[in-house]
Amino acid sequence: MKLIAPFIICTLLLWSSLSHAQDFKYGVQASWAKFDIHWSPHDVSLFPKDYFDGYEVGGLVFYNPKPSLFHFYAGLSFGRFKHRYYDLSYGTLPLGMNIHIGNKAGVFVGPGIKFRLLMNEPTESHDFNNFLISYTAQLGAFFTIKSLRFQLYPQVEFVKTPVYVGGTWRGPVDYNLYITTYNLVISF
Repeated sequence: MKLIAPFIICTLLLWSSLSHAQDFKYGVQASWAKFDIHWSPHDVSLFPKDYFDGYEVGGLVFYNPKPSLFHFYAGLSFGRFKHRYYDLSYGTLPLGMNIHIGNKAGVFVGPGIKFRLLMNEPTESHDFNNFLISYTAQLGAFFTIKSLRFQLYPQVEFVKTPVYVGGTWRGPVDYNLYITTYNLVISF
């Protein structure tokens, strides 16, 4: 699993060096996160209620093999999630692909994957996982003003790795991170 991210990045770099018609864009991302850590399964929601607030900031690289609707992206970001009991900081490597419909303005949809590395150890006695893997789904809109492209979109994240394993009278229980982010990306 740990070799997936470097493999995808190397593949994109090799693909871009072999392609004659290529388009790289660089961008910054700011995200407002609504999240919770809970042991019971939740339904995924674009507008979750009674969740805690967090944020993510970072940079992204976009690659569009022209002429194509597909836009690939990779990045590096920092996220902070302050829960009732925990204060979690993550370094994140997002990778994904979007299908863009429109030229100067339009919509996009796409899947992705995120690798999160815990950067601090919470003060609680639980044994937190240092590495989380999650799948993402996003649907948004974009528009271009001069050479700047703005993307606005919600993103639902399906975290497959538990944040920590706790115990109840029934035995061990996985505590999972449930997260929805609202994103603004400006690329140039």
